[in-house]
Amino acid sequence: MGTESRIKPFDDSRPRKKHSQAHRLPDNWEPRQEDILWAKEQHPNVNTEFETHKFRDYWRGTGGTKLDWDATWRNWIRRSFAIQRPHQSVFANTSTVAEANRQRLKQLFSELAEPTPPIAGELDR
Repeated sequence: MGTESRIKPFDDSRPRKKHSQAHRLPDNWEPRQEDILWAKEQHPNVNTEFETHKFRDYWRGTGGTKLDWDATWRNWIRRSFAIQRPHQSVFANTSTVAEANRQRLKQLFSELAEPTPPIAGELDR
């Protein structure tokens, strides 16, 4: 009984302009629609819009050059998914987190309001 990975290899067979030399991220660069669909299917917990903004800012700020910006973006998404914990996801459902925090505080305050049971040995005093 073998286990299958849910991660599918990216089909990069679509013809596109090939660069023979590394170049900076073009000002009008956007991830291809099929790359966005791939990211949403393979890494649904990653906020692709937010990560794309981070990607652009990072690479424009560093002045780095690459041969294939689409592949670089896909790797960015993979790394983002690998280091992301569900409770730290960007733009997570904050109302759910806030509600859990409220419930925990309510529980703690109710425990403080209850009379505390005596500690062993204090009954003899």
